[in-house]
Order: sequence, then structure tokens, then C-alpha cells
Amino acid sequence: MHDAELSYVNEETGFTIRYAFDSITNTPGEGGAVVIAAVGKINGEPWKADGKVDPLGANPDQRSFALSAAQAGLISTFAGTYTLAEPHDEIDAVVTGKAPALIKFLDVYGVKSDFEGNGMVEAHLAGALTRRR
Repeated sequence: MHDAELSYVNEETGFTIRYAFDSITNTPGEGGAVVIAAVGKINGEPWKADGKVDPLGANPDQRSFALSAAQAGLISTFAGTYTLAEPHDEIDAVVTGKAPALIKFLDVYGVKSDFEGNGMVEAHLAGALTRRR
């Protein structure tokens, strides 16, 4: 995919966020892996993402993955395993987010504030994924 845009506008408040996707690619990697790369802009500020989904291992229904993204004021990662299972797929992953420039991150998302400093969050997601209809 390339040259695409997704915009959200809150009609009550006027809050607007525009995600521009210059390109998102996936290419074959070594040994059957899938390599992912993406670049674009969020409200005009550059962002990039990259990652890899590992080739099949001993369990053909399970894939390991690692994705990272960087944008103005935020660096995030999402890594773990995804297992195809009945009746529900399962995930076991860690999500991290570091904001070395918190005010820049808030500014990109249009949140006016006087925050200075940095922040960090880490979460472990594990369990069955339910499907909603």
C-alpha cells in the first residue's frame, strides 16, 4: 500500500488526526520470515515502523513477531507469539511505549498541555482472543 490517508474528525470538539501512509510493504525474509516496513506522517509529523514475523517453527500454528514504531515523541514495540487455535486464537505479547519527549507526542495528537518530561508504559497481553460479531 502507498499514498493512503486515514482521517478522524470529532464533529463535537473539532479534534482531528490524520494518518498518512507513504508506504507499507511486506517482503519475504530469510528462511520464510516476513519483513515489514512502513513510513508516513501523523498530523504532518513523520513516523516509521518496521518488524518481522518469524518463519514457522516446531508448532506450525504459532508465529513469533516483533514490530517497532517511532513517531514524534514516542517509540513503541509489540512483540510475542500469535497462535491459531480453536475455538479462539491466542496471543502472548509485550507492548512497550516510551515517550522521551512527552510534550512533542501530545502536540502531534493536538492535546494542548503544559506537560514536560518523559513517560514509559509496558503491558503484557496474554490469553484467548474472542471474536465479536
